[in-house]
Amino acid sequence: MIQFLFMDYIGRYSSTTSVFQKDLESEFNIRRSTATGILQVLEKNNLIDRQTSKQDARLKKIILTAEGQVVFKDRRRELDAIDQHLIKGVSSQDLKTFYSVVDQIYLNIGCGEEKTTNKGVLISD
Repeated sequence: MIQFLFMDYIGRYSSTTSVFQKDLESEFNIRRSTATGILQVLEKNNLIDRQTSKQDARLKKIILTAEGQVVFKDRRRELDAIDQHLIKGVSSQDLKTFYSVVDQIYLNIGCGEEKTTNKGVLISD
């Protein structure tokens, strides 16, 4: 599952900005060694590629390969269909209330100042 979350992040952001390992470490609050292991598996499976940054040769820009883009789009479609099925018949106001409650619980357990979007994905203010 974490592998797809990495792919989802890369797929959503790499079209508008460069994505680096440090971005994934920060987004998912994980150590460098954990991120490295996940990225190695994705690279081994030909789902991502690491390219040397033009601005800083020490950094490796992470992109989805053509195969990775296909997998990402397929899984994203499947998850969107599941989301639609789960919220079928639930009003917009009820969803807004639900996400507000989830945000408050998240803050209460000490997870920070993040909020959920209407897709349940955590975003920072």
